[in-house]
Amino acid sequence: MRFRDAKNIFYIAFLGVLWAAPLWAKPSLVKQSIAAFEREEFSEARGCIDKAIKETATQTQEDAWYYRGVIYEKILRKQIATEDADQLFEEALNAYFKVVALAPMASQYRSFAQINLNGLWAYYLDRGRRYYKQEDFESAIRQFTYCKQLIPGNLDVYLYTAIAAHQHEAHDVALHNYTHYLESAVVVPAAVYRGLAHLTAHALKHPIQALEILAQALLQHPFDNDLLYEQLQLYTNMGRVEVERERLQKRIDAAPCEAVLYYQLGYGYEQQAQWQQALKQYQKAAKLAPNSIEAVRQQGIVYYNQAAQNTREITKMSEEQFQKVGTQRIKKLENYLVQALPYFEQASKLSPREPFILNHLQTIYLRLRKPAQAKKIARCLRKYRL
Repeated sequence: MRFRDAKNIFYIAFLGVLWAAPLWAKPSLVKQSIAAFEREEFSEARGCIDKAIKETATQTQEDAWYYRGVIYEKILRKQIATEDADQLFEEALNAYFKVVALAPMASQYRSFAQINLNGLWAYYLDRGRRYYKQEDFESAIRQFTYCKQLIPGNLDVYLYTAIAAHQHEAHDVALHNYTHYLESAVVVPAAVYRGLAHLTAHALKHPIQALEILAQALLQHPFDNDLLYEQLQLYTNMGRVEVERERLQKRIDAAPCEAVLYYQLGYGYEQQAQWQQALKQYQKAAKLAPNSIEAVRQQGIVYYNQAAQNTREITKMSEEQFQKVGTQRIKKLENYLVQALPYFEQASKLSPREPFILNHLQTIYLRLRKPAQAKKIARCLRKYRL
């Protein structure tokens, strides 16, 4: 190649560089949107990122979608109470999901997008809880719906929705969310079963189905008093208390070493104030399962409740009646507390941080004029922040 030809090519290339230089110097739309965002000029940032994302080359860039999510989330939080909030939420959500779909597992943008999704989830969850505390259940349900879109696999939100809908008497919504939680969770708390059973029995008027739910629940939580109480109330309403008691006794005859069957029978007697029968069954349960706190605690509760009953009767006495029998009734009350005390002490050893036991134990010590022991319990309550 001759020198002159090479020189001409050099000039052409140089002119090309000069022509392209202004385009290269101009920041990309993504960079412009970031710069506007940092200046808190959010409308400009939104406009730039919206234009950028329409470009074919940009549509597969994880960073562009990430920044779009960040920009829309910022605007959303500032306009959360406006009519535009739903659309802003959808845009932010779709942008973050796009990052997750495009970016490899090790990408920082994928990690950041997931962190931001979690942050938004926590934001809406907090809003839902605050609405719930204000008893604005409809708004609470709406916030929980956003949470479900953000992290569909989080089952807690379905439970929160069910509880809020139950309170709001949106029975179909409550039933759907209770059922989804029940079918999806590995371990279901007893309170969830009880809520669903109560809804089924009283709102939907299906007591037989409610009893089936409680039976399923008691397989997992056989010593749960709340479940047993709900079951007993249904039996009472249906006039089946004695029939079910006989059925439970037959189960005991067939499996005399099952501690839980004695416990459940004892609970039924206790709820009908048949104290001695209840104690008899609890004692059998405790003998078969000596390390089980429930049967031990419940014996203490039987004596404690009798003391409470005596207290109520004493307060209702006229002064004349109290002069005649007051001293004897007070001694009887204290005797019940004396009998309750060793059971609560034993239960406290089995479960040292149980607030229910510690609070009752403190009350008994105070009523029996044992201030040193009561102070020790008070220290435990403060220590464990109970």
